[in-house]
Amino acid sequence: MATLRGAWAVAALTLLFVASASAKIEGTPCYDVAAGVNGTCAVHCSWAQGSAQVCGYLNTQPIVCCPSPSVLEEPEEETDDATGRSLVTSQGLSLLPLTSCGRNPTALITNGIEAQLGDFPWLALIKIYLNPQQYVVCGGSLISSRYVLTAAHCFDEETSARRVKVLLGEHRRSVDPDCDDNDVCAEKTQVFTAEKIIIHRQYSKSTFKNDIALIRLKKEVTFTMWVKPICLPVSTKTADMNLNGKYLLAAGWGTTTFKGSTSDVKQWVVLPAVSLDSCRKTNPNVTPKQLCAGGGFEHKDTCQGDSGGPLMGIVGRNRKRLLALGIVSYGKGCGDPGVPGVYTRVGHYIPWILAHLER
Repeated sequence: MATLRGAWAVAALTLLFVASASAKIEGTPCYDVAAGVNGTCAVHCSWAQGSAQVCGYLNTQPIVCCPSPSVLEEPEEETDDATGRSLVTSQGLSLLPLTSCGRNPTALITNGIEAQLGDFPWLALIKIYLNPQQYVVCGGSLISSRYVLTAAHCFDEETSARRVKVLLGEHRRSVDPDCDDNDVCAEKTQVFTAEKIIIHRQYSKSTFKNDIALIRLKKEVTFTMWVKPICLPVSTKTADMNLNGKYLLAAGWGTTTFKGSTSDVKQWVVLPAVSLDSCRKTNPNVTPKQLCAGGGFEHKDTCQGDSGGPLMGIVGRNRKRLLALGIVSYGKGCGDPGVPGVYTRVGHYIPWILAHLER
């Protein structure tokens, strides 16, 4: 397959040199035949694979077909023939904002890694204080007015809830409130103290199995344009969706290099989902309760500080919503070629999540 993709790239380059007048301009839709994905022609595409199709040139700089995040076909929800109701039933389900979740207020721009102001309004910046001056950072996802979904490995047995602060509506960490280049400003960041930390009882520090946790906040979140919940894959068919080869999204304030400093501004990246069989070549202990993504050629991945943040998928062609399909769990280094990151598969844990939600 690599040879075929390389051959296509060479053929495309030759064609473009001969007939540059027909080259597509930046920002126009494209289709990468070798990869079999739709995209947008862009000069900057941090997640393009090594042999990305070339659309044209801006002076001497190649404009490549930048893969767009996949729009997943949302399966029809399973229902009881007699009542027409979903077969996924739980008291906790009523506490999820199913009709208003997952709406991103801006169009996702595919040619940069910095998020626009307002992107991913469910993204939580979690500070776990070691002492009054020092803290470590994890990510998380707001799933209701009282709960944030994150990774178990962000905490230990000694972590007290009162040492955990959750920031919502954050964009640039060094500025509050945040404003964009057009002087449009967000509201001030909402800051919450944790009331309770719920770690999966079967979480394993050594294997990262069941790497999932919930934070219950001391007070309810006020939903705004800048702070909204993400959707969960609550239907059985959505939870079990085949994601192999789909382009998913991850976002956070993690480091941009292995052992580097965390980012000041919210960033995002598109990552290809990888089959478990392929993933086991570098992560031999992964199970169906986990997902793998990344490991491309452009050294893009989640990294330190992104732990607990969401691996997201877009569903719905008319009214697009984002689902938290995975939770950033672990990986070897950050963005090493051929080494995918490992994520907790959220769909497997929907019963656990719903069982722990309270009013």
